[in-house]
Amino acid sequence: MKKIAYIIIFIFIIGSMTGCVFQEEEKSNNIFLIPEGFDGAIFVFHDVPDKPKFKKEGNFSIIPVEIRVSETLAGSGMATYGVAFTSEPVDDSVFIDDKFYYVDDDGNRQKLNDYCTSSDGSGGLSGDTKGGIGVSYSVTFVTNNSCDESFYLYGREKHRIQRHEILKEWGEIFGNINVDGYDDPLM
Repeated sequence: MKKIAYIIIFIFIIGSMTGCVFQEEEKSNNIFLIPEGFDGAIFVFHDVPDKPKFKKEGNFSIIPVEIRVSETLAGSGMATYGVAFTSEPVDDSVFIDDKFYYVDDDGNRQKLNDYCTSSDGSGGLSGDTKGGIGVSYSVTFVTNNSCDESFYLYGREKHRIQRHEILKEWGEIFGNINVDGYDDPLM
């Protein structure tokens, strides 16, 4: 009996040191509203001066995705991408509980299959923003065809190329934010 008590105490000590015991999971709770039929990378830029926080729907942040066209990728079949901006910091939760919906012109939502989405992580871009703070971003790939486990886990090569080129474009833009606020030459 003493042996079992020592094992239980040991588990609690190790668990409390690693933060694994009886700790509620922190989850990202986002609802992405994506224009119907979109296929490509979605960029959410956080810590952007003068941009509003996302609206809430219960415990979820509503992320309205705006479609943009990259001049750099024009004619490549990868020029169309999605973007959203907020002054909120990036959510660095380990567990992702995001939901993705295609939205038609009337505002009707159609939930995407999880295998049609692929989280590509987050990062940051430094720039001359107010107070010298850079912006953070998260990237998600969405496809409207060939949804499968492989896409869910890895995305597609075309999406990774698109991510690379779009981040270069936005890196230049965020490097030129002026002190009066957010300058978006693509608006």
